[in-house]
Amino acid sequence: MNSSEIKLCPLFMLDFITKKITKKLCKYLIINIFSQFYSNKYKIQDNNFFLKIEKMTPFSVFIQDLCRSRQMRQKELAYLIGVDPSYLSALAGGRKGIPGIAIVSKLEEAAKLTNEEKIALQESIKFSKMRYSMPVQADPRVYEMVWKIFDSVSHLKPAQINAISEVLKL
Repeated sequence: MNSSEIKLCPLFMLDFITKKITKKLCKYLIINIFSQFYSNKYKIQDNNFFLKIEKMTPFSVFIQDLCRSRQMRQKELAYLIGVDPSYLSALAGGRKGIPGIAIVSKLEEAAKLTNEEKIALQESIKFSKMRYSMPVQADPRVYEMVWKIFDSVSHLKPAQINAISEVLKL
């Protein structure tokens, strides 16, 4: 299991008719139910079912919304801007860093983004940055605060995120 997967359940389940645990029944149900919703985003390994989780960065959301608004697939957008579909998929899935200036320019041109959409694109890229550097002259308390936020970021509730955002606006 890698960091982009979650283990959903072991491939054993109680067969309510025969009161036996059957691997075959569980596998059948999981594949038939989850494949409808997640297509190829699951795998079975060592008698466990894993669901692949895509990282949703603001850039990912922007690309999804753009494709939806233009009624095109991500693959079509990739060809339109002159990149390999797997590269755009990796960018949009958070598996690659933020796109370079050349890709952004091609995206703006090819998709004929409005000024509002260009601003949204720039913000999505800015907020999708995955690595940050602390300023050398930062107060030591800032280092501690950033560490505390970073340490708890994976389990912050929406209300906590909103509260922190509001405090930072002061």
